[in-house]
Parts: sequence; structure tokens; C-alpha cells
Amino acid sequence: MSARASTAAPDSPAYARHFVPGSLRALYREKHPYGFTQTYTLMRRAFGYQLHYVNFGYWPQGLTTVEPGREATLLLGRALHLQPGERVIEGGSGLGQTAVDLCSAFSLAEVRGMNPCTPQVAFANELAAAEGLGDKVRHEVCDATEAVFDLQPGAWDHGVASECIGIFPDPQKFLRGLHRALRPGGRVAFTVVTSPKPAGRVQHEIGALFFGTRARAPSWWIEALTSAGFVDVERQDITAEVFPPMLQTVRRNLREQPELLGLAGPFAGAAIRLLIRSAERGVAAGTMGYELFSARRP
Repeated sequence: MSARASTAAPDSPAYARHFVPGSLRALYREKHPYGFTQTYTLMRRAFGYQLHYVNFGYWPQGLTTVEPGREATLLLGRALHLQPGERVIEGGSGLGQTAVDLCSAFSLAEVRGMNPCTPQVAFANELAAAEGLGDKVRHEVCDATEAVFDLQPGAWDHGVASECIGIFPDPQKFLRGLHRALRPGGRVAFTVVTSPKPAGRVQHEIGALFFGTRARAPSWWIEALTSAGFVDVERQDITAEVFPPMLQTVRRNLREQPELLGLAGPFAGAAIRLLIRSAERGVAAGTMGYELFSARRP
């Protein structure tokens, strides 16, 4: 697919209908980062995205990559070996762009998104309708770790989670429920921040603050998949195609657009700089990585 303009700018009525204004200081104080308009204004401009992604992206062409958020989605779709007419469950479906792009790129019959954030779900369903996919894409307000067990066993082809599985309250439970919901031969794929080498306390605490959890070792995710009943587990380290170009892009855009940190306020602005430095050091030391995991239901 070629890149195209977003259907709604961060300051457009489409955002205003669903998200409330507020500083990033209030955002973290209330521990509900995805209810604020400023979240998407800052993140999209810092990452340089036009489409509705809030992930770190996948940058196979480095700094020249067009729409890295969508590149991450297409990478997941290929890992699932998606075929036209299949049905996909998405845990943690965000603003709904992943579901739209998976459905469009692979001619899927259905994508069901699960997300506990009410304003994101409202926006995501509106986005699907605007893209002419309202009959194929549906998002629900729910906890994916619980709701996945309400799905008809064996009725779904594949399951996907883009980055967010790392902050699920119980990723292992989600994978067990997904195994139950998928047909034999169905696949699961997800991207997640990892800690390939043991990290120090400071990195762990910063990661917990900004990502909602401490990054886990790759072996933890492999064990979670196998314990859930999946086989043929594959691990792909894509740290080099994610963190270095993403962090360089964010540093450049914050430098060239200093007003962006004004959206955050002085406290959060300093915290963002701290996060960038911590991530750069973690990547250099091998204590912070980004990986793609996939597996098959036997």
C-alpha cells in the first residue's frame, strides 16, 4: 500500500469528539495516557507519523522509512501468513489503524479489536467506518485477557498484538485464551519491548513508569507461548530496525519543533528526555531490545 494522508489531524474534530485536552503532567498523574488529545499530537509529530499509530514502528529503510507504524503492522501480517478471507483477533487495538491496514493489505474478512480505553475504541470504530471497513472491523471496550475467553473456541484464524501485550495485566492468560479461540494451524504474532540482558534497577524503573511494566527477557515470552500450548515458536530481534532510527527521529523532531515539549509541560518534557537517554543507553548495552515473536496452534 502507498502512504496517504491521515483521515484526521491531531487537532481535528475527529480527535476532539473522543479525547479531552490536558497536559502530559496530568496525563501521568491520572495514569490514563490514552484519554488525552495531547498524547496523539505529541506522539504523531515526534514520530513523524501521518497515520493513526502509537507504536514505535518498524524502520526497515532506517530514517527514510515511510510510515513506520504501518510497516510494523505489515511485518506482523507476514508473520501470521495471512490469507484473504481470514478472521483475526487483535488484543490492544489502539486507535484502530492496525486493524484497518491488516484488513486492507491482506483482504481479511474480519478483524475484532479489544481495548479497555473507551475513547480509543470510539475513535477506532469511526476510523474503520470512514475507511469503508465498518462491516469488517469492529472494536470493543474490554480487557483482552478476559474477553478472549468469551470467543467461540476454534472459530478464529489468527491473533495479533502490536507492542501492547507487554503491558497486559496477564499476558500469559491472554495467550492461553487466544490458543483456545484459534483454529488448529492458526498463528499468533506480537511485537514487544524486551530485556535481552539483565537491566539495572534504574532502567527497570524508568521502563515501568513509561511502558507500564518492566521489560521481560525473550526467554520469558518463549516460555509463555509454549506454556499456552503454541508450537514452532519463532523469535526475531528487530531492535536495530526499531530503536536507533526511532530515537534519532524523535530527537530530531523535538529539536526542530521545540513547541512539542510545550505540550508536555516542564516536568513531562524533562521526563521525555530522560526516557530517550535511558533507551539509548539500554540499546547500546544490550539491556533493551525490541522483538517479534510468532507461533502456531497445533
